Amino acid sequence: MTTIIPPVLLILDLSILSSTSTREWMGFSRVGTCIIPKIIYEELRFLSDRAPDPDLERVARDFQRLYKESNWKVSDVVAYHPMLKSATGEAYTKRVRLALAVSRTAYGLSQENTAKLVVLAVSDRNLQQKIYDMQIPNLCAINGPTLLQWSQTGQRPIAVIQKIQQMRSGGLLPDAAHRGTPTRIQGQTNIQSGTKKHTAPRSGIPQPYVEMPHWIKDLVSTLLALGALAFAVGLFWFLIKHANSQYAAPQQNSTRTVLLEQSHCV
Repeated sequence: MTTIIPPVLLILDLSILSSTSTREWMGFSRVGTCIIPKIIYEELRFLSDRAPDPDLERVARDFQRLYKESNWKVSDVVAYHPMLKSATGEAYTKRVRLALAVSRTAYGLSQENTAKLVVLAVSDRNLQQKIYDMQIPNLCAINGPTLLQWSQTGQRPIAVIQKIQQMRSGGLLPDAAHRGTPTRIQGQTNIQSGTKKHTAPRSGIPQPYVEMPHWIKDLVSTLLALGALAFAVGLFWFLIKHANSQYAAPQQNSTRTVLLEQSHCV
C-alpha cells in the first residue's frame, strides 16, 4: 500500500531569511512550496532601499534578486484565531505585528488547504508555542536550524512527522487516486521567472461514460427473446410441413399404381 505524504507549504518569516544565506534559501524549495506572507514581502522591498542595518539591507536586496528566478509565492491570506494575538501587557511593536501577521497567514493557509501540511518557519519561540497549543492537524512551526537540517538531509523533523500522523488519523489525506490537488493561495503573487516556460500540450479529454437505462436493457432482452421464440416456432412449423409433404408423396404414388393395375385388368 502506497504511503501518502501530504504536500508541504513552507511559510518563511523574516527572522529565518535574515539568519540564513541565499544558497540555503534555494535549498528550502526541496522541502515544499515556499510562501512569503505579503507583509514580509512588502517589508523586504522597503528594507532594500532604506534599511537601518546594513546586514538587513543586504538580506533584502539578495531576496529581491533571488525571487525573480525562483518559484516562491507571495500570499495575502489572513485568518484570525483567538490564540494569535499579542499577550496582555506586551508592547505592540513592529516585530510583534510582523510575527502575528505571519502566523495568521500560516493559519489561513492551513484552513484553505486541509489536505496539505503548512509549516511555519520562525525563530520566535513564543509564536512556535502558540502554533503548537492551537493543535491544528495540518499546521506546525519549526525554527531555522531544524529547517536547514530538513532541507539539507531530507529527514523530516519530529513536529512534521507528528502532524502527518495526525492528518492520516483524522482522514485529512486524500486517496491516492485524488493526489495532486492544486494549492489554494488567495491573492497570491507568483514569483516571475527569468526563463521562458514551455507549456506542455494538453492531453485529450476522455468522453464521459453514459450508462444505458434499465428499461432499454429490459426491452432489448425481451425483443431478443421474442425473436428467438419466433424463429424456433417457424423452424418447428417448417419441419412439420416438410414431414407431412414427404409422407403424402408415397401415398399418392401407391394410389396411382392401384389405378393403373385396375385399368389393365379391365
